[in-house]
Amino acid sequence: CVLFDQTKALGLIKQHTITTLCNAAQQVAPRKDAQVSNTEDLFGLYYGKFRTCAPRIKLLMDQVEEKAAERPEYQLLLQDCQQCYFSQRLALLQPSLSQFMQQLVSTHGKDPAALMRAGGTFMVRL
Repeated sequence: CVLFDQTKALGLIKQHTITTLCNAAQQVAPRKDAQVSNTEDLFGLYYGKFRTCAPRIKLLMDQVEEKAAERPEYQLLLQDCQQCYFSQRLALLQPSLSQFMQQLVSTHGKDPAALMRAGGTFMVRL
């Protein structure tokens, strides 16, 4: 009975975390027909939205991380939640990153030093 309750509780934690992350991503996801005007503003929006929902899941993830070293079911839960986080962030950031990289190359393509400076500046802001 205790094992069933623990499994159910871990499932609820996973469901809550994944739902929260997916909702945050959906709220800031650009429409397919929308044009990206300022890539840096988009990154701020993406970061801000995920930062806003972080307190809702931080306490849960802190507890899961504590137990993950000792218990494989917690390690699996932590991996699933991290995978969800990274996949949601990748889906949001990849199109904007690609567009920004193309802009950098077209603007600074013939000057490797300027390209590196602009890329480095962007990475610091990201």
